[in-house]
Amino acid sequence: MKNIALAFTGFLFVLIISSCSKTQSGDAPLTPIRKNAVLVTTENNSLISYDATTGTKLWEKSLKGKATGSPTIYKGKVYSVSDNGTFTVIELATGKTQIEITTLPASSNATYIYNDRIYIAGNNLYCYDLNGNFKWVFKRGFNFKTAPTVKNDYLYATGSDTCYKIKMMSDTAWAVWVYPTPTNAVIQGSPTVINGIVYFGADDKKIYAVYDANASLKWSYATNDVVLSSPMAYGGMCIAGSNDYHVYSVDSTTGQLRWKIPTKERVFSSPCIHEFSNTIFIGSYDFNLYAIDHVSGTIKWKYPAGSIIKSSPVVFGDYVYFTSFDKYLYCVNVYTGLTVWKSFINANSQSSPIVDDLNNGAYPGISGHSKY
Repeated sequence: MKNIALAFTGFLFVLIISSCSKTQSGDAPLTPIRKNAVLVTTENNSLISYDATTGTKLWEKSLKGKATGSPTIYKGKVYSVSDNGTFTVIELATGKTQIEITTLPASSNATYIYNDRIYIAGNNLYCYDLNGNFKWVFKRGFNFKTAPTVKNDYLYATGSDTCYKIKMMSDTAWAVWVYPTPTNAVIQGSPTVINGIVYFGADDKKIYAVYDANASLKWSYATNDVVLSSPMAYGGMCIAGSNDYHVYSVDSTTGQLRWKIPTKERVFSSPCIHEFSNTIFIGSYDFNLYAIDHVSGTIKWKYPAGSIIKSSPVVFGDYVYFTSFDKYLYCVNVYTGLTVWKSFINANSQSSPIVDDLNNGAYPGISGHSKY
Protein backbone atom coordinates (compact mmCIF):
# COMPACT_ATOMS: atom_id res chain seq x y z
CA MET A 1 0.00 0.00 0.00
CA LYS A 2 2.88 2.35 0.81
CA ASN A 3 4.36 1.86 -2.66
CA ILE A 4 0.96 2.51 -4.30
CA ALA A 5 0.54 5.72 -2.26
CA LEU A 6 3.99 6.94 -3.28
CA ALA A 7 3.28 6.19 -6.93
CA PHE A 8 -0.06 8.07 -6.76
CA THR A 9 1.64 11.03 -5.05
CA GLY A 10 4.27 11.11 -7.82
CA PHE A 11 1.54 11.06 -10.45
CA LEU A 12 -0.21 14.03 -8.80
CA PHE A 13 3.12 15.93 -8.64
CA VAL A 14 3.77 15.39 -12.35
CA LEU A 15 0.16 16.35 -13.16
CA ILE A 16 0.40 19.60 -11.14
CA ILE A 17 3.76 20.56 -12.69
CA SER A 18 2.42 19.86 -16.17
CA SER A 19 -0.71 21.93 -15.60
CA CYS A 20 1.35 24.90 -14.33
CA SER A 21 3.84 24.95 -17.19
CA LYS A 22 3.42 27.64 -19.89
CA THR A 23 2.91 26.77 -23.51
CA GLN A 24 3.63 29.08 -26.44
CA SER A 25 0.79 29.82 -28.84
CA GLY A 26 1.40 28.82 -32.41
CA ASP A 27 -0.62 31.84 -33.62
CA ALA A 28 1.14 34.77 -35.25
CA PRO A 29 1.30 37.96 -33.15
CA LEU A 30 -1.47 40.46 -33.71
CA THR A 31 -0.84 42.96 -36.49
CA PRO A 32 -0.44 46.49 -35.07
CA ILE A 33 -3.47 48.67 -35.73
CA ARG A 34 -2.63 51.55 -38.03
CA LYS A 35 -4.14 54.82 -36.84
CA ASN A 36 -4.77 58.18 -38.42
CA ALA A 37 -1.49 59.92 -37.73
CA VAL A 38 0.39 63.17 -38.23
CA LEU A 39 4.05 62.86 -39.23
CA VAL A 40 6.76 65.48 -39.13
CA THR A 41 10.52 65.62 -39.67
CA THR A 42 12.72 67.78 -37.45
CA GLU A 43 16.08 69.53 -37.70
CA ASN A 44 17.60 67.05 -35.23
CA ASN A 45 17.08 64.30 -37.84
CA SER A 46 13.94 62.74 -36.36
CA LEU A 47 10.79 61.50 -38.06
CA ILE A 48 7.92 61.40 -35.56
CA SER A 49 4.41 60.00 -35.83
CA TYR A 50 1.59 61.27 -33.59
CA ASP A 51 -1.99 60.12 -33.16
CA ALA A 52 -3.97 62.62 -35.27
CA THR A 53 -6.78 62.95 -32.70
CA THR A 54 -5.01 62.84 -29.34
CA GLY A 55 -1.44 63.92 -30.11
CA THR A 56 -0.04 60.79 -28.45
CA LYS A 57 3.36 59.89 -29.87
CA LEU A 58 3.08 56.61 -31.79
CA TRP A 59 6.76 56.22 -32.73
CA GLU A 60 9.93 58.15 -33.47
CA LYS A 61 12.78 57.26 -35.80
CA SER A 62 16.25 58.76 -36.02
CA LEU A 63 17.12 59.46 -39.65
CA LYS A 64 20.61 59.44 -41.11
CA GLY A 65 20.71 63.05 -42.20
CA LYS A 66 18.35 66.02 -42.19
CA ALA A 67 15.09 65.73 -44.12
CA THR A 68 14.22 69.27 -45.21
CA GLY A 69 11.34 68.19 -47.46
CA SER A 70 8.10 66.65 -46.27
CA PRO A 71 8.06 62.82 -46.26
CA THR A 72 5.67 60.97 -48.57
CA ILE A 73 3.05 58.32 -47.74
CA TYR A 74 2.47 55.49 -50.21
CA LYS A 75 0.89 52.04 -49.81
CA GLY A 76 1.20 51.81 -46.02
CA LYS A 77 4.75 53.16 -45.84
CA VAL A 78 6.38 56.54 -45.40
CA TYR A 79 9.31 57.50 -47.63
CA SER A 80 11.87 60.09 -46.59
CA VAL A 81 14.98 61.46 -48.29
CA SER A 82 17.73 63.18 -46.29
CA ASP A 83 20.06 65.91 -47.50
CA ASN A 84 23.04 63.51 -47.39
CA GLY A 85 21.38 61.14 -49.87
CA THR A 86 19.92 58.61 -47.42
CA PHE A 87 16.73 56.94 -48.62
CA THR A 88 14.55 55.62 -45.78
CA VAL A 89 11.33 53.59 -45.92
CA ILE A 90 9.35 53.06 -42.70
CA GLU A 91 6.25 50.97 -42.05
CA LEU A 92 3.50 53.34 -40.91
CA ALA A 93 1.75 50.98 -38.49
CA THR A 94 4.84 49.94 -36.53
CA GLY A 95 7.51 52.56 -37.19
CA LYS A 96 9.90 49.81 -38.27
CA THR A 97 12.55 50.69 -40.83
CA GLN A 98 12.13 48.65 -44.03
CA ILE A 99 14.90 50.22 -46.13
CA GLU A 100 17.76 52.55 -45.24
CA ILE A 101 20.36 53.08 -47.94
CA THR A 102 22.61 55.95 -48.95
CA THR A 103 22.43 55.83 -52.71
CA LEU A 104 20.87 59.15 -53.63
CA PRO A 105 22.72 62.34 -54.54
CA ALA A 106 23.55 64.72 -51.71
CA SER A 107 21.25 67.76 -51.36
CA SER A 108 18.18 65.66 -52.24
CA ASN A 109 15.06 66.82 -50.41
CA ALA A 110 11.44 66.99 -51.61
CA THR A 111 9.76 63.92 -53.11
CA TYR A 112 6.67 62.90 -55.03
CA ILE A 113 5.50 59.29 -55.56
CA TYR A 114 3.39 58.21 -58.52
CA ASN A 115 2.81 54.76 -60.05
CA ASP A 116 5.53 53.11 -57.94
CA ARG A 117 8.14 55.68 -58.90
CA ILE A 118 9.75 58.25 -56.60
CA TYR A 119 10.59 61.64 -58.09
CA ILE A 120 13.19 63.49 -56.06
CA ALA A 121 14.18 67.15 -56.28
CA GLY A 122 17.87 67.84 -55.71
CA ASN A 123 20.83 69.10 -57.71
CA ASN A 124 18.92 67.52 -60.61
CA LEU A 125 15.53 65.81 -60.86
CA TYR A 126 15.78 62.07 -60.21
CA CYS A 127 13.55 59.04 -60.60
CA TYR A 128 13.95 55.89 -58.46
CA ASP A 129 11.82 52.84 -57.80
CA LEU A 130 10.35 52.09 -54.37
CA ASN A 131 13.49 50.17 -53.35
CA GLY A 132 15.82 53.05 -54.11
CA ASN A 133 17.05 51.77 -57.47
CA PHE A 134 17.99 54.48 -59.97
CA LYS A 135 15.84 54.87 -63.11
CA TRP A 136 16.71 58.21 -64.73
CA VAL A 137 17.92 61.76 -64.14
CA PHE A 138 16.63 65.02 -65.65
CA LYS A 139 19.67 67.32 -65.71
CA ARG A 140 19.55 71.09 -65.87
CA GLY A 141 22.69 72.14 -63.97
CA PHE A 142 20.98 73.71 -60.96
CA ASN A 143 19.00 72.72 -57.89
CA PHE A 144 15.33 71.79 -57.98
CA LYS A 145 14.45 73.14 -54.55
CA THR A 146 10.81 72.15 -54.16
CA ALA A 147 8.66 69.07 -54.64
CA PRO A 148 7.54 68.21 -58.16
CA THR A 149 3.94 67.29 -58.83
CA VAL A 150 2.16 64.97 -61.28
CA LYS A 151 -0.96 65.77 -63.28
CA ASN A 152 -2.42 63.67 -66.11
CA ASP A 153 0.75 61.52 -66.24
CA TYR A 154 3.07 64.51 -66.67
CA LEU A 155 5.60 65.73 -64.12
CA TYR A 156 5.77 69.44 -63.28
CA ALA A 157 8.77 70.94 -61.52
CA THR A 158 10.40 74.30 -60.91
CA GLY A 159 14.15 74.92 -60.94
CA SER A 160 16.06 78.18 -60.99
CA ASP A 161 13.97 80.62 -63.10
CA THR A 162 12.01 77.98 -65.06
CA CYS A 163 8.89 75.85 -64.76
CA TYR A 164 8.99 72.49 -66.60
CA LYS A 165 6.40 70.09 -67.93
CA ILE A 166 8.12 66.71 -68.24
CA LYS A 167 7.20 63.50 -70.02
CA MET A 168 8.11 60.49 -67.88
CA MET A 169 9.15 57.12 -69.27
CA SER A 170 10.48 54.00 -67.55
CA ASP A 171 14.12 54.84 -68.19
CA THR A 172 14.19 58.45 -69.39
CA ALA A 173 12.40 61.82 -69.33
CA TRP A 174 12.34 64.95 -71.44
CA ALA A 175 10.81 68.43 -71.33
CA VAL A 176 7.51 68.87 -73.17
CA TRP A 177 7.80 72.61 -72.58
CA VAL A 178 9.71 75.09 -70.45
CA TYR A 179 8.52 78.44 -69.16
CA PRO A 180 11.31 80.77 -68.00
CA THR A 181 10.15 83.81 -66.05
CA PRO A 182 10.44 86.95 -68.23
CA THR A 183 12.83 88.61 -65.78
CA ASN A 184 14.82 85.42 -65.03
CA ALA A 185 13.39 85.52 -61.51
CA VAL A 186 13.95 82.40 -59.40
CA ILE A 187 10.94 80.19 -58.66
CA GLN A 188 11.17 78.83 -55.11
CA GLY A 189 7.75 77.23 -54.63
CA SER A 190 6.11 74.09 -56.00
CA PRO A 191 3.83 74.50 -59.04
CA THR A 192 0.09 73.93 -58.77
CA VAL A 193 -1.70 72.43 -61.79
CA ILE A 194 -5.49 72.55 -62.06
CA ASN A 195 -8.05 72.99 -64.86
CA GLY A 196 -5.40 73.35 -67.54
CA ILE A 197 -3.46 76.12 -65.77
CA VAL A 198 -0.07 75.97 -64.01
CA TYR A 199 0.38 78.42 -61.10
CA PHE A 200 3.61 79.44 -59.33
CA GLY A 201 5.21 82.42 -57.63
CA ALA A 202 8.63 83.95 -58.25
CA ASP A 203 11.29 86.28 -56.91
CA ASP A 204 10.20 89.07 -59.27
CA LYS A 205 7.29 89.59 -56.84
CA LYS A 206 4.73 88.00 -59.17
CA ILE A 207 2.22 85.16 -59.18
CA TYR A 208 2.09 83.45 -62.59
CA ALA A 209 -0.68 81.54 -64.39
CA VAL A 210 0.54 79.64 -67.50
CA TYR A 211 -1.52 77.56 -69.92
CA ASP A 212 -0.69 73.88 -69.56
CA ALA A 213 -1.31 73.15 -73.23
CA ASN A 214 1.40 75.39 -74.69
CA ALA A 215 3.19 77.23 -71.84
CA SER A 216 1.84 80.63 -72.93
CA LEU A 217 1.19 83.21 -70.22
CA LYS A 218 -2.44 83.55 -69.13
CA TRP A 219 -1.73 86.30 -66.61
CA SER A 220 0.69 87.46 -63.94
CA TYR A 221 -0.12 89.45 -60.81
CA ALA A 222 2.41 91.73 -59.15
CA THR A 223 2.74 91.88 -55.36
CA ASN A 224 5.24 94.13 -53.57
CA ASP A 225 7.84 91.51 -52.63
CA VAL A 226 9.03 88.02 -53.53
CA VAL A 227 6.47 85.20 -53.63
CA LEU A 228 7.89 82.09 -51.93
CA SER A 229 4.47 80.64 -51.11
CA SER A 230 3.12 77.95 -53.45
CA PRO A 231 -0.25 79.16 -54.80
CA MET A 232 -3.49 77.31 -54.18
CA ALA A 233 -6.16 77.39 -56.91
CA TYR A 234 -9.66 76.77 -55.58
CA GLY A 235 -13.16 78.06 -56.27
CA GLY A 236 -12.14 80.38 -59.08
CA MET A 237 -9.37 81.97 -57.04
CA CYS A 238 -5.59 81.70 -56.88
CA ILE A 239 -4.35 82.31 -53.34
CA ALA A 240 -0.76 82.85 -52.20
CA GLY A 241 1.27 84.68 -49.59
CA SER A 242 3.95 87.27 -50.28
CA ASN A 243 6.94 88.62 -48.38
CA ASP A 244 5.23 92.03 -48.54
CA TYR A 245 3.22 91.03 -45.41
CA HIS A 246 0.01 90.15 -47.31
CA VAL A 247 -2.08 87.18 -48.42
CA TYR A 248 -3.57 87.60 -51.91
CA SER A 249 -6.60 86.17 -53.66
CA VAL A 250 -6.52 86.66 -57.44
CA ASP A 251 -9.27 85.74 -59.89
CA SER A 252 -8.00 82.60 -61.62
CA THR A 253 -9.61 83.61 -64.95
CA THR A 254 -8.81 87.31 -65.19
CA GLY A 255 -5.79 87.73 -62.90
CA GLN A 256 -7.56 90.60 -61.13
CA LEU A 257 -7.32 91.07 -57.37
CA ARG A 258 -10.33 89.86 -55.41
CA TRP A 259 -8.99 90.57 -51.94
CA LYS A 260 -5.83 90.84 -49.89
CA ILE A 261 -5.32 90.79 -46.14
CA PRO A 262 -2.41 92.28 -44.21
CA THR A 263 -0.23 90.36 -41.77
CA LYS A 264 2.52 91.80 -39.60
CA GLU A 265 5.37 89.87 -41.21
CA ARG A 266 6.36 87.75 -44.24
CA VAL A 267 4.17 84.95 -45.52
CA PHE A 268 6.40 82.07 -46.65
CA SER A 269 3.78 79.43 -45.84
CA SER A 270 1.46 78.00 -48.52
CA PRO A 271 -2.32 78.00 -48.05
CA CYS A 272 -4.70 75.08 -47.59
CA ILE A 273 -8.49 74.97 -47.30
CA HIS A 274 -11.20 73.38 -45.17
CA GLU A 275 -13.95 72.97 -47.77
CA PHE A 276 -16.95 72.55 -45.44
CA SER A 277 -16.36 75.87 -43.69
CA ASN A 278 -14.86 77.52 -46.79
CA THR A 279 -11.86 78.59 -44.72
CA ILE A 280 -8.30 79.16 -45.92
CA PHE A 281 -5.40 78.57 -43.51
CA ILE A 282 -1.96 80.08 -43.89
CA GLY A 283 0.90 80.84 -41.49
CA SER A 284 3.03 83.96 -41.14
CA TYR A 285 6.35 85.03 -39.68
CA ASP A 286 4.26 87.19 -37.29
CA PHE A 287 3.71 83.96 -35.25
CA ASN A 288 0.03 83.64 -36.30
CA LEU A 289 -1.92 81.01 -38.21
CA TYR A 290 -4.66 82.84 -40.11
CA ALA A 291 -8.15 81.45 -40.79
CA ILE A 292 -9.62 83.44 -43.70
CA ASP A 293 -13.05 83.31 -45.34
CA HIS A 294 -12.39 82.11 -48.87
CA VAL A 295 -14.95 84.39 -50.56
CA SER A 296 -14.75 87.66 -48.63
CA GLY A 297 -11.18 87.59 -47.33
CA THR A 298 -12.45 88.27 -43.80
CA ILE A 299 -10.19 86.98 -41.02
CA LYS A 300 -12.24 84.51 -38.97
CA TRP A 301 -9.61 84.00 -36.30
CA LYS A 302 -5.87 84.04 -35.70
CA TYR A 303 -4.03 81.42 -33.68
CA PRO A 304 -0.91 82.71 -31.88
CA ALA A 305 1.99 80.25 -31.88
CA GLY A 306 5.18 80.84 -29.90
CA SER A 307 7.39 81.72 -32.88
CA ILE A 308 7.41 82.12 -36.67
CA ILE A 309 5.32 79.82 -38.84
CA LYS A 310 7.41 79.06 -41.91
CA SER A 311 6.07 75.69 -43.05
CA SER A 312 2.62 75.12 -44.53
CA PRO A 313 -0.43 73.87 -42.62
CA VAL A 314 -2.41 70.79 -43.60
CA VAL A 315 -6.12 70.13 -43.01
CA PHE A 316 -7.56 66.75 -42.03
CA GLY A 317 -11.20 66.44 -40.95
CA ASP A 318 -12.00 69.40 -38.72
CA TYR A 319 -8.41 69.90 -37.63
CA VAL A 320 -5.57 71.98 -39.04
CA TYR A 321 -1.98 70.94 -38.25
CA PHE A 322 1.16 73.08 -38.44
CA THR A 323 4.59 73.55 -36.89
CA SER A 324 6.24 76.66 -35.48
CA PHE A 325 9.82 77.58 -34.64
CA ASP A 326 8.85 77.31 -30.98
CA LYS A 327 9.46 73.57 -31.58
CA TYR A 328 5.82 72.55 -31.28
CA LEU A 329 3.45 70.67 -33.56
CA TYR A 330 -0.06 72.11 -33.24
CA CYS A 331 -3.52 70.68 -33.83
CA VAL A 332 -6.23 73.38 -33.90
CA ASN A 333 -10.00 73.17 -34.43
CA VAL A 334 -10.85 74.70 -37.82
CA TYR A 335 -14.13 76.24 -36.63
CA THR A 336 -13.14 77.72 -33.27
CA GLY A 337 -9.38 78.29 -33.54
CA LEU A 338 -8.95 76.54 -30.18
CA THR A 339 -6.10 74.19 -29.36
CA VAL A 340 -7.02 70.51 -29.66
CA TRP A 341 -3.49 69.44 -28.70
CA LYS A 342 0.10 70.47 -29.17
CA SER A 343 3.25 68.40 -28.83
CA PHE A 344 6.85 69.41 -28.22
CA ILE A 345 8.97 68.00 -31.07
CA ASN A 346 12.31 68.98 -29.48
CA ALA A 347 13.59 70.83 -32.58
CA ASN A 348 12.48 73.17 -35.33
CA SER A 349 10.99 71.74 -38.49
CA GLN A 350 11.69 73.10 -41.96
CA SER A 351 9.21 70.69 -43.54
CA SER A 352 5.45 70.70 -43.25
CA PRO A 353 3.53 67.98 -41.41
CA ILE A 354 1.66 65.33 -43.39
CA VAL A 355 -1.33 63.22 -42.36
CA ASP A 356 -1.65 59.46 -42.73
CA ASP A 357 -5.41 59.18 -43.26
CA LEU A 358 -5.18 55.40 -43.96
CA ASN A 359 -5.79 56.13 -47.64
CA ASN A 360 -3.50 58.34 -49.71
CA GLY A 361 -2.32 60.82 -47.12
CA ALA A 362 -3.12 64.51 -46.68
CA TYR A 363 -0.42 66.97 -47.66
CA PRO A 364 0.36 70.68 -47.49
CA GLY A 365 0.28 72.70 -50.69
CA ILE A 366 4.03 73.16 -50.82
CA SER A 367 4.59 69.40 -51.00
CA GLY A 368 3.32 69.02 -54.54
CA HIS A 369 0.89 66.31 -53.33
CA SER A 370 -1.82 68.74 -52.38
CA LYS A 371 -5.30 68.32 -53.79
CA TYR A 372 -5.27 71.97 -54.85
